[in-house]
Amino acid sequence: MRAAVRFGWIVLAGNLILACGNRAVDRRSILADDALSTFDRANDAEAGREVVSLTNQIEILLIENKYLFRLPVLEPRQDTIDAIKAFQKDKALPVTGRIDNAQLEMLENGMGNVWADVALAGNPFYLVSGSVGQRFASIMHGTWSSKLPTSGDKAGWPNVAEIECSEETASCVEAYATILSGSGPGVLMAHVNRWSIREWTGQIGAGRMLATDPDGTCPTLEVDWGAKTARTTTCPDPETGRQETSELVDGFRPYFDFIQAENQKKRAVWNSAYTRLLEQAIKGP
Repeated sequence: MRAAVRFGWIVLAGNLILACGNRAVDRRSILADDALSTFDRANDAEAGREVVSLTNQIEILLIENKYLFRLPVLEPRQDTIDAIKAFQKDKALPVTGRIDNAQLEMLENGMGNVWADVALAGNPFYLVSGSVGQRFASIMHGTWSSKLPTSGDKAGWPNVAEIECSEETASCVEAYATILSGSGPGVLMAHVNRWSIREWTGQIGAGRMLATDPDGTCPTLEVDWGAKTARTTTCPDPETGRQETSELVDGFRPYFDFIQAENQKKRAVWNSAYTRLLEQAIKGP
């Protein structure tokens, strides 16, 4: 009996400690100055309702983005601040425990749209000048299709490539930048590839070009200047013999479509109870 009483007191004490450790906090304390400045200070009642609505929305978004692991209570608590700090740390932001307008937009968009904020240049631009035997050509603003993310492989992130080719030196230099992402924020990486031109046929602005790695016959770079297409083909896999081809495409549209599809799938599996509470949070009291 005494053991049971002792156990009851331990459980009660533990619950009290947890309750105190997760105490309610002032709603304004989780908002950064720029978020607070948007409220109408001339109307205290209206500003108060807007603060309640915004902080409720933040709580829901932290739960949806898996930084806060509990049911919504529509009241900021200490664990709300801890969740904000976890979000800020995850995104390599200053860890303040207060949400500003830009961070709120990141939470609203989710991970996918954060990367969609990277604006790619659009359709590749092809330019050929000079005379046969001394042609100089460049391709700007292309995106290699193999570097784009897919539902099966999200490792690809926005990239942009530029290629310059000189017939006189029989060489091309390709430079491209890409964003790689692991569990945290994306990292901008730069790459340079060199190609040796093996063949360049046709007239100015309408010919075809074949280039390979300077040390071998593959990988290859094929450009049709008239059709304005470029593709690379890898060396055969030693085990399977398989080769992979990548085309230079308008990077923004495929990436935008991918992000939209991912967000639609995410919305389709949202917990309906959370959705109702989110609507309630936005409306406010």
